[in-house]
Amino acid sequence: MATEYRKIQLIGGSSYAVTLPKDWVSEVKLRPGDFVTIQKQSDLSLLLVPQKTGKPVEQAYGEAIVEVNDVTDMERIYRMIVGFYLVGYRTIRVKFTRRCSEARNKLVEFIRKKLLGVEVVEERVDEIALQTFIEFREFPSIKLVTRMMTITQSMLTDAIQALFDLDAELSRDIIERDDSVDRLYLLSVRQLKRAVEDRNILRELEIKDFRHVLGYRLIAKSIERAADHAARIAEVSAKLHEHVIDSLRLVIVELAKYANTMLENSWRALVKMDMDLANDVISNRKKILSMVEEASYIVLENYKDTKTVMNLGLVLESLKRITEYACDIAEIVINLAIGNRDRLRIGKPVEER
Repeated sequence: MATEYRKIQLIGGSSYAVTLPKDWVSEVKLRPGDFVTIQKQSDLSLLLVPQKTGKPVEQAYGEAIVEVNDVTDMERIYRMIVGFYLVGYRTIRVKFTRRCSEARNKLVEFIRKKLLGVEVVEERVDEIALQTFIEFREFPSIKLVTRMMTITQSMLTDAIQALFDLDAELSRDIIERDDSVDRLYLLSVRQLKRAVEDRNILRELEIKDFRHVLGYRLIAKSIERAADHAARIAEVSAKLHEHVIDSLRLVIVELAKYANTMLENSWRALVKMDMDLANDVISNRKKILSMVEEASYIVLENYKDTKTVMNLGLVLESLKRITEYACDIAEIVINLAIGNRDRLRIGKPVEER
């Protein structure tokens, strides 16, 4: 809709009124007697949200249908289901043109592992109905990010232990926890996508500024990727047949400690919108690169088996990538914290030193 200009009118000596564009009223199906909510934004603009008899207008996202004619590529089916879930559909109905209990069972297992709050509410030989029961207010964005971060940090700690102990059982447990992070990440994306379209949801997610939506989306992605790398360390641990020598162990322990601390501090910076703490996280970059280089030399000098060298190299690369994701989060926090400010102070004034 093109920009329109409307004159403010004084009504009753104390109230100001502006008429609404007729095309917009028709599009959202408002009638006389319906309501609109008015929300003041951080930039002092006003947001109008249409209501009908006191309830939000639901124009879409009721039910989606996926017709499956070919079950040879289950990954393609999974992607379509996830796509509808992320867009915000409450019900997803999957119809198979021919009976295939194996494909149906695989789909149900995938839903259980990857989509939080989704349940199978109907199941027949040729059809499955999925419904999302989770409410936005149950999982504010900061709560989701915090939970993702907590799981990721525990995964990293245990992955290093599994690496040193060559513990295949612990490695499997870590990889399963990665599915939990994936579920939280997908739920976060679903909620943030809906918040872009409905500012009422923004309030339920406890996001005060609409401009923070993209920031939370990127932060959630960075944590999800960090969890993937913790899981990759666990996968490598299950493949190793040689113990990590003491000199390499010392460097890896220090690297993992830095990585976990950087993740922790990037999260704390987000919660407090603390730019100084965020900058402290980023300042560790050169130290991390130096430690990874040192560890790489130790690997090359002490291991002869090619597969072992490659696997240990993957471990070091994953640790480095985790710290990079922590730095990414810190940079996003700085961008969010700056907000509308036009002046910042770096360091203490001369007279205070």
